[in-house]
Amino acid sequence: MDKINQPKILNLFKILNSRERTSLLLLFILSIIIIFIELVTISSIPVLFSQLLNFKTNNEIFDQIINYISYNSNDSFYFIIGAIIIIFFLRSLFLYVAKIFEFIVFKRIRLRLSEYLLGNFLSSNLIIIQNDTPANKIWKMEIINNLAGVVDDIITLLKNFGFIFVIFLFFLSYVGVQIVYFFGALIFFTLIFYLFFSNLIKKIGALTDIASKNKINVIQNIMNGIKDIFILNKFNFFKNQFKKFNLEYEKNTQKSVIIHNIPIYFLEFIGILFICLFTLKLYIDDVQVEKIISIISVLAYGGIRLVGVLKMCIVRINSYKKNSFVINVILEELKKRNNSNYTSNISYQKLQNRENLIELKKLSFAYDKNNLLINNVSFDFKKNKIYALLGESGSGKSTFLDLLLGIYESNKDNIKINCLKEEVGYVPQESYLSSGTIKENIAFGTNSDQIDLKKINSCLKKAEIYDFVYSLPNKIDSHLSIFGSNISVGQKQRIGIARALYNDPKIILLDEPTSALDENTEKDFINTLQVLKKDRLIIMTTHKKSFIDKFDIILNLQDKNLKEIKNTQ
Repeated sequence: MDKINQPKILNLFKILNSRERTSLLLLFILSIIIIFIELVTISSIPVLFSQLLNFKTNNEIFDQIINYISYNSNDSFYFIIGAIIIIFFLRSLFLYVAKIFEFIVFKRIRLRLSEYLLGNFLSSNLIIIQNDTPANKIWKMEIINNLAGVVDDIITLLKNFGFIFVIFLFFLSYVGVQIVYFFGALIFFTLIFYLFFSNLIKKIGALTDIASKNKINVIQNIMNGIKDIFILNKFNFFKNQFKKFNLEYEKNTQKSVIIHNIPIYFLEFIGILFICLFTLKLYIDDVQVEKIISIISVLAYGGIRLVGVLKMCIVRINSYKKNSFVINVILEELKKRNNSNYTSNISYQKLQNRENLIELKKLSFAYDKNNLLINNVSFDFKKNKIYALLGESGSGKSTFLDLLLGIYESNKDNIKINCLKEEVGYVPQESYLSSGTIKENIAFGTNSDQIDLKKINSCLKKAEIYDFVYSLPNKIDSHLSIFGSNISVGQKQRIGIARALYNDPKIILLDEPTSALDENTEKDFINTLQVLKKDRLIIMTTHKKSFIDKFDIILNLQDKNLKEIKNTQ
């Protein structure tokens, strides 16, 4: 899967697992059976007309079948009518079942690839994840459907090519070599169209997909920045951005429709034109009327089926060319798994009655190897303590917490945490609240029917937001807007603390949680932390020095090292 320069179809099938490949093989076998059924249905027409009009087809195989049926049936005409009804019914039933099976196969491919891509995304290095926008991720999840469609296109094309070949052989045996002109006209027109428009279709498909991605990106920016848009009066800028990408999407879609439909609507005309000219030639050659009727009937039914198949081939080829752009996009995304993931080198261990909950030993970190941000830090963080971590902007306070959270990779044995990973809680500068109820936001990532309401209420009380929540009409079932825009910043932070407490953490890390709070709210917030510190370790980064006396230990991240500047205990 790493060799992206291999042929795209080979890369595509490498994405599939063995079960999916087996299912596709069954689909291909079904396609061969369908081709045989179509041959039987087409062949039944000259047999019917020969019985109805009482003439020989002058084709050895068909005439033998007709003689056999006439010999073994007292009423061969009614027998043939019944047989044709049964054949066409069974054909319809088989095609219907095959179509349902085909849908199930591609549904399973879409589901697995979507889940795999999401799992790959969730298990990737957070730094790599943050390099891509949510809009891009949404777009990549959506084009999984296009990817499954490409597989469907390939299978359908193989089936249709086989069907075209069978129809050609049938026409050649029944009508004669003159039918080559009929095939030649249709296929020549199809090839000219494909060769002329092939690269253009691929280019338009890529531009359409990119415009779709840009539309999603603009909508995301509008939703995330609506407050700033309102304050700065930037409505026209974002409206124009959306208009631009939406227009690009629609223009390319229009071009696609115009090009795709040229052969679809003119192939039928070419087919009918040939049938009319061929009929005229048969008439001029004094072919008997019964024979002309039989040949035209075969050409009409078989020709319509052939035109339909050619139309489908063109649609599928166009679809493949249009969607082939997504193959490399998805392959590149799946390739990131090998490059981006890593196993955290933090040592987590559950130790009873351990005073030190975090132990650092010669911890160093740098975004750039030549420019250390943290250098050779050794320090022990004890439970029942609140640590204030001070430092100038850009000194690495947030990065230091990210190292403790395992977001950035550290060397082995640099960080030892004496509790389980699930017992480390985190409250960011601005707690993310999703669109949902208060209880769903506190029990983040827990199914509604599995939420522990006693724990919810306990966390609300410890975060000192219980009274506010129960003053609301729907209490813990009150709905929060995305990003918590319908409550205050202080209330958002307390809900963030309640969320951090839901898993009963032994360690709570807070990154500038009071930066947007007023003085009174900040004081209340820190008093809450004093209550929560029992049997826990709390580390809070801050650039403020108000209420500094409320912390047990004050640290300063300065000159790439951690320095204890005050111990109030």
